Formats: sequence, structure tokens, C-alpha cells
Amino acid sequence: MTQIDGEVAWRNLLASKASRWIAAATDPAYGESAHGRLAAGIALPRVTPKFTLNQDDVFFCIGSCFARNIEEHLIYRGIAVESKSIAFEKRTGRPNAYVNKFTTGSILNELRWSLAGEPFPASSLVETDEGWRDLQLAPSAVPLPLDDARARRVMVTEYFRRIRSATVVVITLGLIEAWYDAQARVMLNAAPSLAQTRRSPGRFRLHVTDYAENLAALRAVYDLLGAHAAPGVRIVVTVSPVPMRESFTGQDVLVANTYSKSVLRVAADDSARDRANVQYYPSYEAVTVSNRALTYSGADDLHVLDAAVDTITGDFLRTYGVTRERPHPEFVELHYLFANPDVHDAVLACRFASGYEHWLAYGRAEGRPLRAVDSPGNLDDLLGP
Repeated sequence: MTQIDGEVAWRNLLASKASRWIAAATDPAYGESAHGRLAAGIALPRVTPKFTLNQDDVFFCIGSCFARNIEEHLIYRGIAVESKSIAFEKRTGRPNAYVNKFTTGSILNELRWSLAGEPFPASSLVETDEGWRDLQLAPSAVPLPLDDARARRVMVTEYFRRIRSATVVVITLGLIEAWYDAQARVMLNAAPSLAQTRRSPGRFRLHVTDYAENLAALRAVYDLLGAHAAPGVRIVVTVSPVPMRESFTGQDVLVANTYSKSVLRVAADDSARDRANVQYYPSYEAVTVSNRALTYSGADDLHVLDAAVDTITGDFLRTYGVTRERPHPEFVELHYLFANPDVHDAVLACRFASGYEHWLAYGRAEGRPLRAVDSPGNLDDLLGP
């Protein structure tokens, strides 16, 4: 419980122009009211930072697909991002999408295996008709022959070990609907298929995590980062505004998503409250309360528009003291990769950390196209024309 003296509470309200939802249009405080900010476009919540960042910080982003969006917009501003580059076995979407982490339990797993030296449970690799699945990875991670799946797991562990050099870790929380593997005794990141649940009855079960479980997992994550990341590491935690695609509970997905995000939102805030180096940043609120035409793809009402991520990332950096702007707003990572398949292959092979790195070093001078003439329609819907 938070308790504030009555007079102090009134002084808080009177001192903050952003603490009121509405003000008269003629009031000088109108632009800072919630209504005024919503009317102006994307409503950016006001944050009093606990700490500062600088342009030389090294970031590692871990979490849902929203972490991948943030990475790109940090890179556009010349910020070092250790989590961007990892080899991938096929060309589709973002090259590092298969390391997306959707649940706090799976985030904690990866840090225990990569930082604390705990062994990855070999039985967690699951055999399917197409090969072996690693259910700690995102669904986009294709099944592989067993030896290749084991090698990929080693590579993934090495990838997360890069957090040791991070001075800033950004965590984006995705879901509370997790799956538990009773054989390997671990929480999973991806759902087993219906065929897998039938093949191994009793092995997999849905686990809808509650506030206490997510709070405990986040605190354990912070402890591991404090022990193994760079000295003085600062941690920014947020909730992904990307809604859940489906709910395994049988509930209306609108209801299940609201509950899921609410649990994560409270756990994120409470987990950070008593730690000077951890703060909740409200990117979730900025996206979800603003005009959906400005924040979500109209094609699916699921993905966050690239322009919205740009606005929010810029505000986030300014809030924490970094004023570096995006020098080339004409460049969009996925458009460039689709327009230049050979560059996409080079990024997949880790010869470049990103398409942006290639464009700055070579592509711009070579006159490479920034977007394909036949750019996929879904990409246009997501990123904008």
C-alpha cells in the first residue's frame, strides 16, 4: 500500500500539469492534460527518471517482439545494441525474431542458463515430425535435426551471455499465459502444438501466471542482472503494447488480453519501486491510449506502427537525458532488407549487425534501394508507405 499525507497529495496534484485528464482549452495547462496530449497525437506519459542514460551506453533488449522494434530505433540513433545480431536459419521478418521472449519465466530461464551457469535441460528439446523444437524460443524458430537444435541452443545461450557487457537492459513483457513442461520441469516460451500435447499426454499444461509469480520472476531477473551485467546496470521494464494473438483459456481474447497486460503492468511497476536502478517506462500506455490509427497497423490491430515506435523511442531517450535524434528518417530496416536480399543474407550470417549498418557503410554510396518496388502489402501496412 502507498500512503501519502493529505496536504502532500494535494500539492502533488497542484504541482503537476500532467496529473489532470482534462483542462479547459483556454487553460495554459491544456496541452499537458491527458485530453490535450491525446488531441495532439500520440499521448506521451510524463516520467520522472530515477537515473540518466548517455549516448555511450550499451543496450540489450530482451522480451517480446516490441523489444525488436525498440532495438531498431536505438540503432537508428547510433546507440550500441548488443541484442540485435544473431544467426538465423531462414529469411523471414526480423533476423533475430526467434529469440523473442514472451513470459517472465522464460526470460528468467535464459538468464539462469546464460549468466548463472545453470544447465539447459536437454529434455526441453521436443521431437516433432519435422525435427526438434526448442520451446524456449519463439514459434518462428523452425524444427531442426537434433544435433543442429543442440548447436542452436548453444548459440542462443552465448547470445544472451552478451548481457554481461550491457549497461542498460530493456525488458518488454508479453504474456501471462505460459506453458509448463512437466518432464523438463521448466516454464516454456512457446506453446507446444496440439499434436505434441496428444503425443505426450500429461507432459504439457497451460499455466496462467498470477501477479505474485510474475513479481517474483522479475525480482529474480533483476538480481541476476545486478550480479552479472555491467557494474551499475540500469534496467528499464515495460509492457509490450502488442496484444496476445489468441488465448488458450477459451476466454474472449479481448478480455484475456486486458487481464494479461494488467497483471504484467502492476508486477512491472511494483517490482521496480524499491530499486534505484530499475524503472517502469510507460510505452504501453503511450500506444494503447492513443488514437489507434496512429499506433497500430490497420491490417491486424496487432502490430505497432514503425512511426509510433520512433516517437516513443525518441521520447524515452530524451526522458533519460539522451538527445540524439534519428539522422536518417528515410531508412526503415525491414524495407531495406526486403529490397536487398543479399544484405538480408549477410545480416542472417552476422556479417552485419543490421541492414542499417550495411547501408551506412556501403549501401548509401552504392545507391541501394531503400524499399522494394514490389514491397509486400503487409509490410507496408506495418511500417507505412
